[in-house]
Amino acid sequence: YPFPSCEHRGKGRYPPCPHQLYPTPECIKRCDTQEIDYEKDKTRANTSYNVYPAEKAVMKEIMLRGPVGATLHVYEDFLDYQSGVYFHVWGGHLGEHGIRILGWGEEDGVPYWLIANSWNEDWGEKGYMRVLRGRNEGGIVDQVTAGLPDLFNFPY
Repeated sequence: YPFPSCEHRGKGRYPPCPHQLYPTPECIKRCDTQEIDYEKDKTRANTSYNVYPAEKAVMKEIMLRGPVGATLHVYEDFLDYQSGVYFHVWGGHLGEHGIRILGWGEEDGVPYWLIANSWNEDWGEKGYMRVLRGRNEGGIVDQVTAGLPDLFNFPY
């Protein structure tokens, strides 16, 4: 979509995000490159599935098949995240937010999930965030989904 980049926190190089919704643009069914036809370039999932809502199950899925989609309960302090391992401290619940869980790690003995946000690179740690792992912070492992590509109908 041709939406302009904007600041969710209002402190970066882009203008603040508007409060009103952008109009939905027309879906143009063509590729930016002429090398591959639009219809031939589409890939499909063979199957999608929910991952069992437990830390070890999510870790196993990431190890076997790569990043997963998840839903995170977002609070006001999420908007101000800049760095470090995040856990909710203050502010009201704003809703749910779709994220990708890329992996996990530990910093100074504090376990975390590494996530990718859909906002621009000025938010958080260049568009990424570390979320406290081990207590299901923000319900991060409650709604995890993954999928398998349809390799038999791969366009290339």
